Amino acid sequence: MAVLAKHTTWAMAAKDESISSLQHPLFGTAFEKATFYDMFQSVLEQLDGASEADYVDFFFKRSPVEPSYLVYVDDDSQEDFLDWVQEEGCMPSTEETRVGETDAEKATRLAKEEEAKKRALEAKAAKAAADEEAREIQRAKAAAEAAALDADPALKAARVIGTRAIGLESARAKAAKAKGAKQAKLQEKADSAFEALQKMADEFMAEYADRKELLPELFGGEGIAMRKNATKGAAAAAAASGAGTA
Repeated sequence: MAVLAKHTTWAMAAKDESISSLQHPLFGTAFEKATFYDMFQSVLEQLDGASEADYVDFFFKRSPVEPSYLVYVDDDSQEDFLDWVQEEGCMPSTEETRVGETDAEKATRLAKEEEAKKRALEAKAAKAAADEEAREIQRAKAAAEAAALDADPALKAARVIGTRAIGLESARAKAAKAKGAKQAKLQEKADSAFEALQKMADEFMAEYADRKELLPELFGGEGIAMRKNATKGAAAAAAASGAGTA
């Protein structure tokens, strides 16, 4: 679950697009961040990190149900924040609110709260739809690349070799950093991986000699990753070509 970063100032929270609304200290309902700032500006601007209590996360945490919504850490933090905004004159005291609020003022307040809730829900729904669309695009892209690999055995075999080649480089790097008996053991594993990889490369050349350009540079440092990326690019290109001719 996403958590609110420790020592988050209001300046940081204001720019954080993952925070959309905050809980009202008296009504307990969600208000959009901009509206919340308009109501409690003088207090929020003091959450500047001047002391351990001058951080947003001293009072708030992300809601476990909706991480973009900040709620109070506990009842004490809510009460402390309420006292502070009342002391600053951002809103009347609780007693004044109960006694002095007319029916018209109450109706206006409730209408604003409902509108804020509605906007928060709409924003949440829009974000969820956009996220799902992005995931669907990624799924389609992955499926197209997988289909391209299935349609080209040489490309698929080269991808496997490329992955194994990266694993070999990683094994060699670990062996080089190790000491004593551990180093000997890791080097033995790396040597075995090398032999297996060489066998795979030989089998590839025997079957796909005319496609040798797909093979990664097995022992060329970062060239391995570059060649593996090249096979990924080839798969993507094949997938795009297939889609264009479908």
